[in-house]
Amino acid sequence: NSNRGPLVWYNSNQFTDGDYPIVVSNAVCGGWERTITDCTHHTYGEFDCARTQVIGIQCYDDCEDGDIRLTGSRNREHEGTVEICVDSLWGVIADSGWGQVDANIVCSQLGYDTRGIRAFNNSFYDKPKRPININNVVCTGSENRLFDCTYYE
Repeated sequence: NSNRGPLVWYNSNQFTDGDYPIVVSNAVCGGWERTITDCTHHTYGEFDCARTQVIGIQCYDDCEDGDIRLTGSRNREHEGTVEICVDSLWGVIADSGWGQVDANIVCSQLGYDTRGIRAFNNSFYDKPKRPININNVVCTGSENRLFDCTYYE
């Protein structure tokens, strides 16, 4: 839903302190502005900010809770790091307890054949810069979706 605003904003190095000069400070927005520069603000040279004062935001993604996808594949759409949508945000799954039964549920939910699949741990494909949405996933094999398994948020 494009009408939703950011989920969270951060005052620190939550993501990175950046590689470029800080060019805007003390921005005050009313919500109707189209860009950050439309807000009341100070520009480069009018302030002295530390790198620890760089902000970041985390916006809502266009996903439904329980949606899953594979990312970071090495040339194939049917393999990759499993991401799951929780509270309209894509995130990753911690590999604590992750196994073959859990991987079967993921492949089945995505519409893939479950014969001969392999479950990988330790960020085998990549380590996306996303939050860990769930961990300690335990599936019995009877679930239709990964969200139906037991897990911790």
